[in-house]
Amino acid sequence: MVTIGEYIQIKRLQKKLSVHELCVDICSPSTLSKIENNQINAKDEIINSLLLKVGKYDKEMIIENTKEIENICNDYFERLKINQDRDAIYSEIMDKAELFLNSLHLLTFYIAKIYKAYNLFDLKQIAVNNDALSLLNQYKQFCNPDELYFYHLVFVIHNSNIKDKVHQFNTNISSDEIGWHQYFLADDMFHLGKYLECIQYSQSAFQLACETCNIQMMYGCTLLLMLCILEQKQTNTKQLNHYLNQLKNLSYYLNYNFDEIINYNIGSTYLAQNKIDEAYTYLQKLEAMSFKEEKYSFLLHHKLAYLYTSMNLISKAKKHIEAMTNCLDQQESHQTKVCENIISSLNIKLNNIDYEDNPVYQKNIEYIFQHAEAAFSFGLKKFYFSDIEHVYLKQRRYKDLYLLYKENLKE
Repeated sequence: MVTIGEYIQIKRLQKKLSVHELCVDICSPSTLSKIENNQINAKDEIINSLLLKVGKYDKEMIIENTKEIENICNDYFERLKINQDRDAIYSEIMDKAELFLNSLHLLTFYIAKIYKAYNLFDLKQIAVNNDALSLLNQYKQFCNPDELYFYHLVFVIHNSNIKDKVHQFNTNISSDEIGWHQYFLADDMFHLGKYLECIQYSQSAFQLACETCNIQMMYGCTLLLMLCILEQKQTNTKQLNHYLNQLKNLSYYLNYNFDEIINYNIGSTYLAQNKIDEAYTYLQKLEAMSFKEEKYSFLLHHKLAYLYTSMNLISKAKKHIEAMTNCLDQQESHQTKVCENIISSLNIKLNNIDYEDNPVYQKNIEYIFQHAEAAFSFGLKKFYFSDIEHVYLKQRRYKDLYLLYKENLKE
C-alpha cells in the first residue's frame, strides 16, 4: 500500500507533470517534494488541491476507497502466496478497478493483472500482461514487500523458462553472492555502531534480494534497518512501524516466529539503552511465549534476568539467573567463562544495594567487556558499555575511561 504522498507522485508521473507544473498556485516545489517523499504532513487543503490536478478524488475519498478494498487485497495476497484459485477474487478486483486505481492499493491492481494466468507451481512460459508489468516497473519503488516480491517473481519464472538456463542460474547466484556480501557488511556496520553505513549496505542488499526473490535476505535487511531506527536518539515511529509491517509480511514466507524475533530485538535494544520501561513492554511479551530451550537461550534468559534485576523484581530475576546456570553446559568452552561472570555479576547486583562498589562485581564486568566480543558478539560487548563505564568511574580510572570513549564512541 502506498502513502498519500506516493499516490500523488505516481499520478503526477502518469500525467507526465513536473513538480513545478503540479504545484503552481498550490505550494512550493520543495513542499511538494517533501509531501511525495513522506517528509511532512501537509494540510488537507494542499493535498486536495494537488489531488484535484491529478485526478477527481480528494483525500477523504481515497482513504474511503482504500478501506473498502482492504479485505479484498489481503485475501488476494493470501491466496497468491499459497497459489490458491484466484479467478473469483480477480474478477472482483477488475469490477472494482475504479476504486483500486483511486486508492492507496493501486499497485496491487497491476499485480493482479500480471498474475491472472500464472500458476506458481507450474512454471511454464505464459504470456504476461506487458502493459501492467511496464507500469509496475516504473513505480516499483513504491511497492510494499508483497508487491515487490511478486513483481520480481515474474522475472524469476521467466528466467526458469529461457534456453540458456546455466547462464541465468550463474547470474542469479552471482547476484545472491553480492547481496549476501552487502548484507554481512551491513551486519558488521551495525555491530560496530556505524548505523549510516549499515543503512546503505542494507538497502543495497535488499534491492539485490528483491531481484532474486531471496526472502531470507529481504527479512534480514529489513530487520537491520528497523534496528538502526531504534538506535537513533529520537526514534522515528512512522519508519519503525513501516519496517515492522514489512517484517510481518515477509515472515509469512519463512519459518520464523515473527513475534519472538521482534520482541527480542526491540526489547534488547531498549535494554542496552537503559530504557527499562520500553524494554519491559517487549521482553515481558517474549517471556509469556513458549520459546524453545536451544543453544542460544542463555542470551535470551540473560536479557530477562538483566531486565528484572534492574527493576529489582527479585523472584523473576532469580528464575532466569537459574535458567542461565542450567544453560552453561550448552555453551562452547570459550563462552563458559564469560557466562559465569555474567551470572556472578547479576547475583551480586540482585543481592547488594552497593553492588557497584563490590570488587568481585567490578572484575566480573571488566572481564565480560573484554571478552564478550570474542566469545559471542560485539553486540554483547556493547550491551555492557554502560556497566563498564560506571565501574571505571567508581574506580576513578579516568585514563581508561577516556580510552573507552575514544575507542567506542567514534561515531
